Amino acid sequence: MKFDHHSQLSWAFQKSLHPKISMKKKKIQLAKSIFEHSIAIRDIVNEYMDIAKIASGAQAQLNLSPIDPKVFLNRFINSITRKKNKFIKLGNDSITAIAQEKDLPKVLIDQSKIKCVLQNILSNSTKYSASDKPITISIDSVFLDGRSFVKIDIIDNGCGIQPEELSEVFKPYWRSKHNSLNTQGDGLGLSISKNIMEAHGGMIRIESKVNIETKVSIFLPTTI
Repeated sequence: MKFDHHSQLSWAFQKSLHPKISMKKKKIQLAKSIFEHSIAIRDIVNEYMDIAKIASGAQAQLNLSPIDPKVFLNRFINSITRKKNKFIKLGNDSITAIAQEKDLPKVLIDQSKIKCVLQNILSNSTKYSASDKPITISIDSVFLDGRSFVKIDIIDNGCGIQPEELSEVFKPYWRSKHNSLNTQGDGLGLSISKNIMEAHGGMIRIESKVNIETKVSIFLPTTI
């Protein structure tokens, strides 16, 4: 069951603004602030509940809407570079974004879920790369098996993944046995990401060369 007290909060907020109820301006502003923050908290709680269900093996439930993929990606990058993010540790100018000048078809996605996928991928990229090595994000349109996708690549120059482990990376709780870095994590990020991408009718793929480069690609179905 979703955590939803929007209707009750909305009623209380509207009642507080009724002309028969005398309230000073500061009290009205405070009521509005409490209302807005409560809605934000509700959304965060619902998002964590959804991710917990996916981690337990449940199919991802999606709230799909069409959006320009360049607009979506730009908003995501801005959201992680303009404020501190406890999952993604970024140095100065550590992300390079590359987008084709051509127009891209819109994608039909659950924006919060795809943000989760991108955050999982970037979290790994930043954990397994030196702070002075940039991360590149690129976006383009592709056709695979007669279907139209928008592909987002995230490329880092970190320690990479051993060839024999590439077939294991999407399994729940997988952690590399060859990684010498002391990194924290539960090994669920890529498993959750795969579940979300498949629920969209999309894909996630990984290519890696040890100590050279790792590229994670997600394929988002378009509206055409």
